[in-house]
Amino acid sequence: MLHRWARDTWTGLRSLVDPSPLPADAVAADLSPTSLAPHTSPSNIAGYLWSVVCARDLGLIDETECRHRLTALLATLSSLPRHEPSGLLLNWYTTCGEPLARWPGTGRRVTPFVSTVDNAWLAAALHTAAAAVPALATEAEAVHAPMRFAALIDPSPPQGTGPLLRGGFWTRSPRRETVRAAYGPLTEPVHYTRHHYALLNSETRIAYYVAIIRGDLGTDGLGPLMAPQRTYRGHRVIATCGGSMFEALAPELFVPETEWAPHTWGASHAATVAAHQAYARARGFAAWGFSPAACPGSGYREFGVAPIAWLPRGYRSTYRGEPVVAAHAAALALLHDPDAATSNLRRLATEFGCYGPGGFIDSVGLTTRTTAARHLTFDTAMTLAALSVALGTGGLRRWFCTPRVTSVLRPAVTASPSDPDEQLERR
Repeated sequence: MLHRWARDTWTGLRSLVDPSPLPADAVAADLSPTSLAPHTSPSNIAGYLWSVVCARDLGLIDETECRHRLTALLATLSSLPRHEPSGLLLNWYTTCGEPLARWPGTGRRVTPFVSTVDNAWLAAALHTAAAAVPALATEAEAVHAPMRFAALIDPSPPQGTGPLLRGGFWTRSPRRETVRAAYGPLTEPVHYTRHHYALLNSETRIAYYVAIIRGDLGTDGLGPLMAPQRTYRGHRVIATCGGSMFEALAPELFVPETEWAPHTWGASHAATVAAHQAYARARGFAAWGFSPAACPGSGYREFGVAPIAWLPRGYRSTYRGEPVVAAHAAALALLHDPDAATSNLRRLATEFGCYGPGGFIDSVGLTTRTTAARHLTFDTAMTLAALSVALGTGGLRRWFCTPRVTSVLRPAVTASPSDPDEQLERR
């Protein structure tokens, strides 16, 4: 069953790159070519890139097809316009490789933005591809090497806690309040987001990991981040911003946090999965797994478990009055409770119709059983990566954690007093 899910998920991902080698942001659940979104992002490109590696490792494609797909993608990536002073990619492109000027459907003008976390996912995927397919290491490194994450690091944030990553920057004024500055290699100021990424247990720690690996931050780079704790029905976690599975577990697709820090990350990740299950049981929900996702019918919003969130109200678990479960969140739970996660995914597929020719549909409302009717590329790629772990390939960590990366990153993940309470209180 897991192999069938992986095969169908790869079918969905494969449908996103025809005729362009750049993956579309989304496609309808029936995989109709006419439904392909006309735009993409660095995180979508990253997800497709690592999915090609996963597909090869799972035996869904052979080495020749893997190289063919990656060669085409890397060649296109090498020609994408970037923010040249930082070497970082813009956040939105057409699938033809041009910077997106207006949003599809609305025609609203797009102010060019450089996203910290989207570039981090791409950097992680490029490093993974270079290790997984050595014949293409030179091409992958040629795309990766110019990316200068120091341009995103505020060396002296107002909090006074040490260097922190900002959310990103606009290359010109976005007509909103920003911070005009020039960090790291930049000589001309740009328009930074006002906020910093200061929460330890969030999706954006992948950006801190990338910055540490590249030497832009020291091995104590996680030290300034906040690590508030929450306890829900006996499950004690390091709080995420909104209480979603994605924030807590997505970076572990690349970094074996549970293995390296079992008393902190390992305990918190397992408790996060248990808390999502307990939350669903307490409210009489028939399935669980709450994360940002496409909404049933249309739209997109954040979903989570509010009692384990850092934000006072967290993310809601409902949309228009009904609970919404995200398939990728259920899949990420395979890393920590594979039996319960498999049963939950089976329920989503068979009882709620959250499945199609391209694998699991992005989300489903548990009351009306209305699905999102589409696949989002990045979410689908996370599902395939989680299935790859569950099926025993070693997943993306097998390639990401080279000896050099492990020697640099493991001390950063585990650098703390032996007492986890003392560690979290310090942070």
